[in-house]
Amino acid sequence: MSNKAMRLFGEAFLRTLVIVLGITIVFFAGFFIVKVATGGGNTNNQAGKPVNTMDEDELQKKLDAENQTEEAGGTGEATDTADATSEQGEPAATSSKDMKIVVLNSTSTKGLAAAWVEKLKGQGYTNVNAGNYKVGMLENTKILAVAEGTGTDLVSFFNGAVLETGSLTSGFNLSDTTLSTTDIDLFIIIGTNDNIVQ
Repeated sequence: MSNKAMRLFGEAFLRTLVIVLGITIVFFAGFFIVKVATGGGNTNNQAGKPVNTMDEDELQKKLDAENQTEEAGGTGEATDTADATSEQGEPAATSSKDMKIVVLNSTSTKGLAAAWVEKLKGQGYTNVNAGNYKVGMLENTKILAVAEGTGTDLVSFFNGAVLETGSLTSGFNLSDTTLSTTDIDLFIIIGTNDNIVQ
């Protein structure tokens, strides 16, 4: 009788084991089918959005290449901002780092324009000269850009600076007397709000 009981127990155990394995196989098969149908196992991907397949090194190289193109003023390769217009139809901002810039002191603080020249050169602006503004003292710094869309990257250096399109032909003198005023791309007239270089 004990052999019969053991055999019945073994058969029941095997049937239970087969049922459990079958359910497990069906569950995992359904799970993988759902994952494949929804675009793989990327839990960060939201429906309809492309998955970024670049690793960190490739992404960093792409960012470095875009930054170098921006700093070079868009020479050679086209970028999203080079020769483009913004959504409002305004010209895209251009880097001022390689443009001819003149910093003019409108305040009574001696050497202020020269101090700002050094500050800008330290930030990568390579062609910067100093001078004095003779027309009057300004409160807020004024940036005059000869070409529209330039000078926007300079505004953040100053307190409440105003950016305008325009040029100066008189009312100032330059430290470098060989510099032609027609070659200047940007005039920065330092106001009293910026009499301390930070």
